[in-house]
Amino acid sequence: DVEPIQVEFPARYGGNIRVFLGSEAIYGIQGSVDLEELNKKEQQFFKRFDTLKKNITTWNKTKKEFLQELVGKTGKLKAKAFPGRAAILVKMLGLDVNTVSEVYEKPGSLKIGYYLPGTRIPIKSDEEMYQLEDKTKPILNMAWHIPKEIHAYLKEHGYTGSIIDILSADDFA
Repeated sequence: DVEPIQVEFPARYGGNIRVFLGSEAIYGIQGSVDLEELNKKEQQFFKRFDTLKKNITTWNKTKKEFLQELVGKTGKLKAKAFPGRAAILVKMLGLDVNTVSEVYEKPGSLKIGYYLPGTRIPIKSDEEMYQLEDKTKPILNMAWHIPKEIHAYLKEHGYTGSIIDILSADDFA
C-alpha cells in the first residue's frame, strides 16, 4: 500500500508542493502526513488565488507608474540579471528600449549578444557595466528571487545607485 509519507511546501518557490509517497513495508516509515490539515489548507486555494489576482493587478499598475516616473527623472534604466522568468514581468510592465537601455549578465553567459524576448533590449556583459563612468543611477534588478545576492554583487562591483527589484515583498505591503 502506497501512502503519503511526507508533504513539504518549499518556501523558495512559493506555491510548490512536494509529496513523498511510499510503503511502510519497504521504507519502514509510517506516514505522518496530517491529511485533515492539508485539506484545510487546500480549501483556501481559490480565495488565495483571488487575492493573488488582485495583488498582481495592483503591483502592475503601481510598479509601471513608478518606473515611468523614474525614467522621466533619470532617463532610461539599466538592468541587472535576466532569469527567463522575468520575461513575464517585462511583458506585463510593457518594458522596452524606451524604458530599459540594456540588461547586464555575468561574463560568459550564453544570453550576452541577444535581446530580452519580445523586445530590442540588448543583453550585455557585466564587464561593460564595470566600465560605466556613472554608477550612481538607479538600476533595475530583474532577478527578484535572489535580491540579496544581486544587491551584494552590484555593491561589490562599485555600483552605488539605488537598486530597484522588479518584484519585491515591499510592493505588497
